[in-house]
Amino acid sequence: MPQYLAIAEKVIESIKKHIPPKTSKEKLIPFIISEVRDNIGNTSFRLNEELCSNILSKNRILIGQRKVDLSLVPKVEYEEEFLLWLAGFIEQITIDENKRNYPSLLEMIRKNSKNGKIPAKIKFESDYVSEFDKHFKG
Repeated sequence: MPQYLAIAEKVIESIKKHIPPKTSKEKLIPFIISEVRDNIGNTSFRLNEELCSNILSKNRILIGQRKVDLSLVPKVEYEEEFLLWLAGFIEQITIDENKRNYPSLLEMIRKNSKNGKIPAKIKFESDYVSEFDKHFKG
């Protein structure tokens, strides 16, 4: 998270220099994305272009399959709160090249199930309980 906070601080400095205080959040988001793109140039991060290209109208921005409500974005004047929100937002719209991206358990289950739904019973190749007991109980 510290690396996202460092980028967020730079973006906030740029917002203060270039954006009037009463700018709408709909206009602020594209500026933020542009500034993030400029500030991650010499880091291991890259902008997830697919996510960032899906800006929607009227108080919503699409990130993957989730919609982020722009009414929840804190005002820039509340610097500490905005900094934390911005760091989290930057984490969502960037990809860390040094970090392995493992699929979530839910994605793995859906991928391996026949119809894409989560099965009622999941079969494992081994009995983890007995392996656990052997390991810890001797």
